[in-house]
Amino acid sequence: MPSRARPGGRTRRLGDEAERARKTVTARIRDTLRKLDHAHPELAAHLRASVSTGSTCRYRPQEETPWRL
Repeated sequence: MPSRARPGGRTRRLGDEAERARKTVTARIRDTLRKLDHAHPELAAHLRASVSTGSTCRYRPQEETPWRL
Protein backbone atom coordinates (compact mmCIF):
# COMPACT_ATOMS: atom_id res chain seq x y z
CA MET A 1 0.00 0.00 0.00
CA PRO A 2 1.44 3.47 -0.89
CA SER A 3 2.37 5.93 1.86
CA ARG A 4 2.03 9.68 2.14
CA ALA A 5 4.15 11.97 4.32
CA ARG A 6 2.29 13.81 7.08
CA PRO A 7 3.23 16.89 9.06
CA GLY A 8 5.86 15.84 11.56
CA GLY A 9 7.50 13.48 9.08
CA ARG A 10 5.39 10.39 9.87
CA THR A 11 3.80 8.47 7.04
CA ARG A 12 0.23 7.32 6.79
CA ARG A 13 -0.70 4.43 4.54
CA LEU A 14 -3.24 5.41 1.91
CA GLY A 15 -6.38 3.32 2.15
CA ASP A 16 -5.65 2.32 5.74
CA GLU A 17 -8.84 1.58 7.75
CA ALA A 18 -7.86 3.94 10.55
CA GLU A 19 -7.25 6.72 8.01
CA ARG A 20 -10.64 6.17 6.41
CA ALA A 21 -12.30 6.25 9.85
CA ARG A 22 -10.43 9.45 10.78
CA LYS A 23 -11.53 11.14 7.56
CA THR A 24 -15.13 10.02 8.06
CA VAL A 25 -15.28 11.35 11.62
CA THR A 26 -13.75 14.67 10.54
CA ALA A 27 -16.27 14.98 7.68
CA ARG A 28 -19.23 14.21 9.98
CA ILE A 29 -18.07 16.82 12.51
CA ARG A 30 -17.72 19.38 9.69
CA ASP A 31 -21.22 18.51 8.35
CA THR A 32 -22.73 18.84 11.82
CA LEU A 33 -21.08 22.22 12.38
CA ARG A 34 -22.51 23.48 9.07
CA LYS A 35 -26.00 22.43 10.17
CA LEU A 36 -25.47 24.07 13.57
CA ASP A 37 -24.55 27.34 11.82
CA HIS A 38 -28.25 27.69 10.99
CA ALA A 39 -29.83 26.08 14.04
CA HIS A 40 -27.54 27.39 16.81
CA PRO A 41 -24.77 29.71 15.55
CA GLU A 42 -23.34 30.34 19.02
CA LEU A 43 -22.89 26.62 19.68
CA ALA A 44 -21.36 26.10 16.22
CA ALA A 45 -18.80 28.84 16.89
CA HIS A 46 -17.98 27.41 20.31
CA LEU A 47 -17.45 23.91 18.91
CA ARG A 48 -15.33 25.17 16.00
CA ALA A 49 -13.03 26.85 18.49
CA SER A 50 -13.02 23.88 20.89
CA VAL A 51 -12.92 20.71 18.79
CA SER A 52 -9.80 19.55 16.99
CA THR A 53 -9.42 16.49 14.82
CA GLY A 54 -6.47 14.53 13.54
CA SER A 55 -5.18 11.20 14.75
CA THR A 56 -7.40 11.86 17.79
CA CYS A 57 -10.43 14.09 18.35
CA ARG A 58 -10.32 16.51 21.23
CA TYR A 59 -12.79 18.84 22.90
CA ARG A 60 -10.80 21.56 24.60
CA PRO A 61 -12.76 24.77 25.20
CA GLN A 62 -10.85 28.05 25.39
CA GLU A 63 -12.60 28.86 28.64
CA GLU A 64 -14.01 26.54 31.25
CA THR A 65 -17.60 25.78 30.35
CA PRO A 66 -20.06 25.29 33.21
CA TRP A 67 -22.30 22.32 32.40
CA ARG A 68 -25.66 21.79 34.03
CA LEU A 69 -27.43 18.50 33.34
